[in-house]
Amino acid sequence: MFKRIKPLFINGRQITDPLAIEMAEYMNEERALYVAHLRVEREYTWSMITEECAREWGKNFGGRLGAGQSLCGLASAYLGENWDYLDSV
Repeated sequence: MFKRIKPLFINGRQITDPLAIEMAEYMNEERALYVAHLRVEREYTWSMITEECAREWGKNFGGRLGAGQSLCGLASAYLGENWDYLDSV
């Protein structure tokens, strides 16, 4: 059966990506800054971000396609950035 997903709002921005909504429980401001550091300063790919965050946070994202995109989108929402990925899914 399908599971109904509740709407998620971060800093007044509605998140519609189902994977991002599922992964939101792992995100906080400190982790958002970490993801931004990996994305911007270290120029990690989405796959590398997924692997590094899973290792650092002791989580298993199961190699899910799109997990890195979702983590970056969540981080941008937490940090108040205007990143359109979450608005396009």
